Amino acid sequence: MTLWIEEIKAGNTELLLEKYVQHFTIVNQLRRSFYIQAWDYSDWLDQGLTVFHESIQHFSDQRVMNFELYFEKRLKRVVVNQLRNEIIQNWENDQQLDLFEVGEEPGCESTQLEQWPQELPKNLHLHRMLTNFEKNIIDFYVNGVQVEKIAAAFSCKEEKIHGALQKITEKFRRLDD
Repeated sequence: MTLWIEEIKAGNTELLLEKYVQHFTIVNQLRRSFYIQAWDYSDWLDQGLTVFHESIQHFSDQRVMNFELYFEKRLKRVVVNQLRNEIIQNWENDQQLDLFEVGEEPGCESTQLEQWPQELPKNLHLHRMLTNFEKNIIDFYVNGVQVEKIAAAFSCKEEKIHGALQKITEKFRRLDD
């Protein structure tokens, strides 16, 4: 293991900050690649430093990758999770707004909730047929999240989401047979 990592693990905070500044390009690259509505520049700095410190604490030479790649992967995981949470929060806010607007008019019933089930059927056979990825995709999809946003949440192309939806549809059809 590199000497500076051992020194930081021993509690050298000055060296921690010095090395963080040297590795800040990784944080900056991710900041340019991902837009998180709730984070400003100082949030990126704070999250970067937190993940940098955690990466040092968990890093060992037995890992196949170098420290920079390890730090980048950990920080990217935090960023993607934040994006997923943001997408879910935006969707929930949209749903609440839709319900509020529907509820304002007297005698108006909410048919939107009847059209989209809030969770998957409890069929155990279907549950075993779907992969975890497909379960996540269908959960987002039946709750009204757009394919583009699902793709962004999973950091993949829209074609992959469409493909997963087609596979899910085929699995549903096989259940009916």
